[in-house]
Amino acid sequence: VYVAWARFFAGLDNTFIARLQGLPFSSSLVIVATRPVVPFLASLSLRWINVSWSFGLVNSLFSIGGSIISYYIGKLLISSRFGLACATFYFTSTPMLAYGSSILSDPAGYFFVGLALYLYLSKLGVPLSSKRAFVEGFVMAISSLANPVCFVAFSYPVSYTHLTLPTNREV
Repeated sequence: VYVAWARFFAGLDNTFIARLQGLPFSSSLVIVATRPVVPFLASLSLRWINVSWSFGLVNSLFSIGGSIISYYIGKLLISSRFGLACATFYFTSTPMLAYGSSILSDPAGYFFVGLALYLYLSKLGVPLSSKRAFVEGFVMAISSLANPVCFVAFSYPVSYTHLTLPTNREV
């Protein structure tokens, strides 16, 4: 399904959407079709490289990005050395080694879950501004399209932040 999405976005297969019509929402094909971010990014390079390499490139970038975010989370919590350990453990974890460059949306999901945690921890105690609310909402929307589990990862810290912190109404 991810390959069909990528081929659709690249303009190489226009029948993908037609195949989804009439399917129940609980269909596994429809559920996977709700994750268009990784296939869209993979479609950008389909004209030059094959589909496996394209997905591998996109998911490798998400894996590296998740490792960088893990470093900053560890640095924020304890120290740079701890951040380096966090990044190393993230990059060498079983999910990253097993799915890191595959044709799935898992690395993007892990990246966005880490981003949610970092955004929450980095602004803890800071008054809420309109700009911050927009950025968090935009990242939440993109992450939900990458992997729906990310919506849950973002909803808890964002809800807590917006309900408990004083607001700064300046734009």
